Amino acid sequence: MASPIDAPSPTFRVSTPRPRSPCQLSTRSKVNVADLVSYSTGSPHIHSGGSFFDTLPRSIQDRSDSPEVLLWHFRDQICPILSITGSQDNMWKSLVLPLVHKSQSLCLAISALTAFYISTDNRSGTQLQAHGTSLLLQSLRSLQSDLGRKERITATLATIILLASWTSRSEGLRHAETHINGASAVLYQIASSYMQQQWTLSPKEKCALIFLISTFVHISALSSLVHAAIAIGDNRFLTYSMTSGMESFRRHHGILLHPLSSLDPWLGCLSISIYLMKRAAHVCHEAISGTCSSSAICQKATCLKQEIEGWTPTIDRPRSRTQLFTADEDYMLHTAEAYRYATLLYLHQAVPEMLSTTSQHLAKEAIRHLCSCPPSSTIAFAQTYPLFVAGCEATSKEDRQWVKERWTIKMAQMRVRNISKCWEITQEVWKRRDAYGQLRGGSNVNYQRFSDFQSPSDTEKMDPQFSVKGSLHWAQIMREWNWEVSY
Repeated sequence: MASPIDAPSPTFRVSTPRPRSPCQLSTRSKVNVADLVSYSTGSPHIHSGGSFFDTLPRSIQDRSDSPEVLLWHFRDQICPILSITGSQDNMWKSLVLPLVHKSQSLCLAISALTAFYISTDNRSGTQLQAHGTSLLLQSLRSLQSDLGRKERITATLATIILLASWTSRSEGLRHAETHINGASAVLYQIASSYMQQQWTLSPKEKCALIFLISTFVHISALSSLVHAAIAIGDNRFLTYSMTSGMESFRRHHGILLHPLSSLDPWLGCLSISIYLMKRAAHVCHEAISGTCSSSAICQKATCLKQEIEGWTPTIDRPRSRTQLFTADEDYMLHTAEAYRYATLLYLHQAVPEMLSTTSQHLAKEAIRHLCSCPPSSTIAFAQTYPLFVAGCEATSKEDRQWVKERWTIKMAQMRVRNISKCWEITQEVWKRRDAYGQLRGGSNVNYQRFSDFQSPSDTEKMDPQFSVKGSLHWAQIMREWNWEVSY
């Protein structure tokens, strides 16, 4: 297969073509592909700008389903959504995209997902959808032959995690679960082989694995928050948690994940928070399934709450090879704080018996930090979780308008169904809570602004209907609508 991206080396080369490959590049554009991806001697680097697309022959530019155009769209439109770091430091561009020279399944998966994505804003949408479906089936068939092949393990893992990451963002967890579990199985194989020293990793492979494993752990933690909240009477969450392998990765953290902050400052900033979110999901599941006594759950939740409150997000600047502007650093820290308050809110609603500040105060703090980040910043792609969890608590017209504007911008930027589902659920929560407040004579807090809740020392006896088990919580709406959104 004539790879659109060549092997990592100081100079770009086009590999030997395979006959009848659906991803084969036009011979006329081989020279120009160097403008899409190139490597410096020290580290991978991706050229930004539109020069690659502009230098393609018009016959290729006019074909939205051509491999060159699909890879160009993936680089410029999808990579910034998958990882919020800047253009030249985006790991999906610099570490994952070049792996297509080793893996036909990865090249096909990238082309398929990109075809699905651009079909929503293209006059040839139906044809692109059909083309994407065909490419995805070919990718999955190719992936079957790649599984277990040691020399392709990194590219195989990249393919599965790409499918899991993008599918969860675009369609939700129900569609991504198979890929997430598949990634877990491959990661166990990697951890086992690495620990037994069955094979060694090159520096570039190790960097790619660190990034991919960290990305998977992040997806797994956010996914578990949803699964735990909606899995009442459903043992899928327990099975899902075991296959996710979080504890296994923690044991190997010092071996595989220690330089994370040097690769992706955002994932490095969240590394401890990801583990805390996973624990919050387990506490939530135990609380709603009744597997532990109320006092034991309350004690667990209280200890976890104290750990979350004591965590302070930081960016390891000396170790980071990524160039960050001060503003970008601030936006990451504010977003990490929003994650912290959203997780405290999630935990409070899962275990309402626990002594805690009010839901409104926690939501106010999460929203306050989100307000500090302009929606034009790439960090906005990573704010779905706190915006959803805290946004559902908005009660005043002013706060709800702000939340609506943020969802509107996100829907326009990302153009994926999962985001519109989050917004639809948020509106349903508001509708139900308004109706509930009117039935109770308007005696609840329904029309106060977040700014009216100033004291973090205020506590509340939560109405059970507002808890994870209640009918006025987003989890209940997901159960009723049979949706599993992703953050």
